[in-house]
Amino acid sequence: MGPIQICRWMLIIGVVSAALTGCTESVAPQVNNPSVIDFSRMTAEAKQQGADPSQIAILEKGEVSFTDYEAAVTRALFCMAEQGMSVIEPEMDDSTGIMLLHYSWSPDLPGLTQDQGTALGDDCLLRFSWWVEMLWQVQPSSIEAQEQFFTKYRDAVILCIRAHGGTVRDDASREEAATATANTYDKSGVDCFEEIGISL
Repeated sequence: MGPIQICRWMLIIGVVSAALTGCTESVAPQVNNPSVIDFSRMTAEAKQQGADPSQIAILEKGEVSFTDYEAAVTRALFCMAEQGMSVIEPEMDDSTGIMLLHYSWSPDLPGLTQDQGTALGDDCLLRFSWWVEMLWQVQPSSIEAQEQFFTKYRDAVILCIRAHGGTVRDDASREEAATATANTYDKSGVDCFEEIGISL
């Protein structure tokens, strides 16, 4: 079996990206201010990118619920399984302050190259779940939940950053701490979020 593609969208300093290849990061839009996300614009972009009506229907609600998010991921994985891909069912993870689904799939298909298999898997994601997964993490209610979750760990993260040569304000926001953590990681190899037991 070829390499497994592991998918989990994450917000990194205001930009949405894929955790690893195989998750259609080439079409990722910039989300510089999650508090003013324009769902109408995102929906129009999703339509242009070929999103399935089931995904469009979720986006048109103007808010992504966990039920919607889970259903979209399920449809994407079913699409992959129908084409013969090996799929590992999602595992729930709440280490960011919202529930996230981690799943994986293999692009290794008979008669296809790895790139061709990856393209098929990416197409399933784009059609059925990509936009929903991204907006589930960056919509205002999710950002607020993640920020509230972070407050319980802020002091420990700040101590870790400073202990490894970084600088950060005492009342740093989650995003500010994430930026400082990235800088500290470059210097020391220590991810202070991971060190404390939470995730970006």
